[in-house]
Amino acid sequence: MTVYTLLASPAGSAAPSSQGNSDTGQEHQHLLWRVTSQQGSTAYVLGSMHMGTKDLSLDNCVRRIFQESKVLVTEVDMDKLLNPLTALSMLGRMMLPEGKTLDQVISPVTYAELTRYAQGLGLSMENLRKMKPWAVCTTLGTTKLKQSGFSEKDGIDYQVLLAAKEMQKTHKGLEAINDQIDILDRMSPAEQEKMLQEGLKELDSGVVQMAAMVQAWKSGDVSVFEKKALPSLQKNPETYRRLIVERNQNWVRPVEECLQKNEDCFIVVGATHLVGADGLPELLRKKGYTVERQ
Repeated sequence: MTVYTLLASPAGSAAPSSQGNSDTGQEHQHLLWRVTSQQGSTAYVLGSMHMGTKDLSLDNCVRRIFQESKVLVTEVDMDKLLNPLTALSMLGRMMLPEGKTLDQVISPVTYAELTRYAQGLGLSMENLRKMKPWAVCTTLGTTKLKQSGFSEKDGIDYQVLLAAKEMQKTHKGLEAINDQIDILDRMSPAEQEKMLQEGLKELDSGVVQMAAMVQAWKSGDVSVFEKKALPSLQKNPETYRRLIVERNQNWVRPVEECLQKNEDCFIVVGATHLVGADGLPELLRKKGYTVERQ
């Protein structure tokens, strides 16, 4: 799994889709967990798809729970993420230092392979050669997904954010936007090139996997995330540690604060953060909270 499916990266806005899942009389579990403290306060944690298709939406059961909540919590404060000044700052951090170009920091073989894929996607190498390898990887991956019919504006994060605005709910983030950039920016040049190489290999398979994940999200099939998405990420232990393990551990405290303050939080994070032994539900269970899948 490539990194662009794991980090929240909205770009644009749209009204929530009216299509998608709805109650049909058949009950199924969702990628939704209820967390209950010993004092009886509750919070809900929903696994998200950061990018989706037009038929992806909350069904009536999840929507009711969301409507009854008071505070929306997402990975980052998406209001700040949508700010044009934030976009400029993020763009600046994606760029190589003045005087450096991509062909100077990656091997000729990787650069030639990148050129071939970029041309196929209609991307300008003149622009890409000014960017850091991790930024090139995310740019190519996101472009490929968009050309294949996926969009951030159809992702779950966007839908709940816009609904929260309509309902005038309080909204906050689990981590700062710069925290997400730091995860990638702290990678060594060798790690960044490896990430780019793997991203190039997975461009086509990444689209297939994203489609499978969207379908799994709609049906509540958690096994796709447990047995396919997570293991593919664990192939690179360092990336897995940075993107999943450390962030999940850092998020436990904000979730606990929601419960301690009895804020009725509805927490939305990437679905891959909620499965496996390092998943947020399991970490909360180890802290003594009752965690039940809905």
